[in-house]
Amino acid sequence: MKMVYTSMLAAALFAFGFNSSATAQSIRPGKAASTTTASRPGSSSVRPGSSAATTRKQPAIRPSTTAPRLGSSASTTPKRPGTPTVPRPGATTRPVTIAPPSRPNRLPTMARPVTPRPAAYHSSITFRSPLFGLSYGTAFSNSLDHLYNTRYSVDGYNTNDIYLRNVYEFGFTWTDATLFYHNGYMTGSMLYDSTISDNTARYYSVFNQLSSLYGRPVSSTGSGRNLSATWWSSTGEYITLEYTLQPSTNGYRFFTILSTGR
Repeated sequence: MKMVYTSMLAAALFAFGFNSSATAQSIRPGKAASTTTASRPGSSSVRPGSSAATTRKQPAIRPSTTAPRLGSSASTTPKRPGTPTVPRPGATTRPVTIAPPSRPNRLPTMARPVTPRPAAYHSSITFRSPLFGLSYGTAFSNSLDHLYNTRYSVDGYNTNDIYLRNVYEFGFTWTDATLFYHNGYMTGSMLYDSTISDNTARYYSVFNQLSSLYGRPVSSTGSGRNLSATWWSSTGEYITLEYTLQPSTNGYRFFTILSTGR
């Protein structure tokens, strides 16, 4: 019995010592007993800049590229120096009406001349360049632009008339001139000048110039203080020259009047 017990004890001790030695051999210094593998320095699986890095600061947001560029329609930047802000003559911001100032020697009515229509006329004449550099059919606003830009003295205007003063034509300065418009387009003009005394020098000088350009007038009258002559072009345009005694805002005066139209 004693032998059996001794054998069993020896067997147990042998087994225990063998296993302990094995365990001791498996756990050597420097070898981790943990089942978790130690990480090497710098071998983190979470690299800087990766989506899993939640503890690192994100790069600063770049300035937005959607800001409006200078000069674009969305820009609120003020206009560049030199950008025109004053409307041109003839712009829509011009007042609709500028009444001409009253002057003592102006015709009181400044009425549109009546178109002379002879019973029959035959002409092959083409009139020279139009007065004021404006042809018939020029728009009202374009006429004002031209007159201002060529430095005519615009005295006033409304929707159907433009008044000028001190216009130089045919070698004379005419104190007043009127351009006439219908539905916004030029249809005629009138130049006139007056004297307190009976003086036909201007009338006959202009008459001779027109006759040298276009020949004898188609129709003419002459009796004392009432003179008139009319030239027609092949396109139905006319020029009428008159000398007549007319009332003005300063009493009766002798007027020399040059009318054009069609």
